[in-house]
Amino acid sequence: MGEKAKAIWAGIGMMVGAVVWFVVGWMAGRIFFYPPILFIIGLVSLGKGIMAPSEDKEAPPAGGSRGPIRS
Repeated sequence: MGEKAKAIWAGIGMMVGAVVWFVVGWMAGRIFFYPPILFIIGLVSLGKGIMAPSEDKEAPPAGGSRGPIRS
């Protein structure tokens, strides 16, 4: 798994964990302040993963540029 996929899955995991933690705490009559912060951190991680350059791009052809074409 590449770094991009790891960041995306980490962000999703943090957001899901934060929602579960917050809802379970709320149902128990407690409000925890860390889950919203964790959700925002997860959102940032997800955004970084989505915006990261793709890892499966082809390398440029060997030999580099051929320069201008002359006729």
